[in-house]
Amino acid sequence: MSEICLPSTAIRDRLAALAPDLDIAARALVWESGPPPANALEDVQFWVPAFLHADPAGAAAAINAMPKLRVIQTQSAGVDNFLAVTPPSITLCDARGVHGSSTSEWALTSILSILREFPLRTCSARRALGQWCHR
Repeated sequence: MSEICLPSTAIRDRLAALAPDLDIAARALVWESGPPPANALEDVQFWVPAFLHADPAGAAAAINAMPKLRVIQTQSAGVDNFLAVTPPSITLCDARGVHGSSTSEWALTSILSILREFPLRTCSARRALGQWCHR
């Protein structure tokens, strides 16, 4: 009986390590892609779809295959693909703000690398080693 459906073994293992008392490994089904095994979704109550799940028809089919589904937790802020296919009885949660700090860190690092001319320095170093470099 799998009450939780997760998109990867990595997520399952991280959750299991964070909350060992919940026995996530025994309660979770990992469904990465493709059609799920027959009748595997019938007891799922909490579903985390794959990141940027972009197939509304696939989402509707998955939701229909989960008659006990109570919560969908997306991994992104956008839930447009789920709005039209999620019944009112299911709570749809987004991940607004989850990626905020990592995105801002990436943006700042990118700006600093350009200001410090890292791409040019990397290209010069590669040329000195006789390697191809796109400029």
